[in-house]
Amino acid sequence: QDTYIEELGKTNTDWYDELFRNSVSTTHNLSINGGGDKYTYYTSLAYTRNAGLLKNNDYDRYNLTANLSMHPSQKVKIDFGASMSYQYSKSPALNSLDPFQYAYFANPYERIYNEDGSYAADNTYYSITHANGAYDKLLPDGGYNIFREINETSNETKNMSASLIANLSVNILDNLSFEGLASYGYVTNASDNINGKNTYA
Repeated sequence: QDTYIEELGKTNTDWYDELFRNSVSTTHNLSINGGGDKYTYYTSLAYTRNAGLLKNNDYDRYNLTANLSMHPSQKVKIDFGASMSYQYSKSPALNSLDPFQYAYFANPYERIYNEDGSYAADNTYYSITHANGAYDKLLPDGGYNIFREINETSNETKNMSASLIANLSVNILDNLSFEGLASYGYVTNASDNINGKNTYA
């Protein structure tokens, strides 16, 4: 027993340091605009990258906008607009486990990997209920390891939306005008949940 306890004392895992990272968010914008008496135009492109606080948690967003306004005459105005947005996010499927809570309660003498490089089983966090005489959780054959869940599971979401708008304005008489508007919109959403066969998820 003393030898086993001494061996455990050689491991000092900082779970906060292992599970989390400095979250960095960057946004890039590029826009072009110009025109003359008869027309004006505007185009913009934006990209946002958000590396989440939890490892393997990322978010990307792309935006494209284009507008064109034309004045062929004093009585006629034509506007065209187009926009597109694409979002992609990925995060581990931790099945309601709060990683902050895990980092707080997980024992520092627990290891992430065994000496052979395989995932080490958590022998305390998911064994508390059994030790206290309560129900046993159904765990994988290799035991529970939060890094197996982070590396071998994922929730992926892809969203895209696009729209086109055309507007025609004609002043026929001083008290009579025509307004025409045509628009088209497209939206698609897709999500995938991937769970490795040896994971708790």
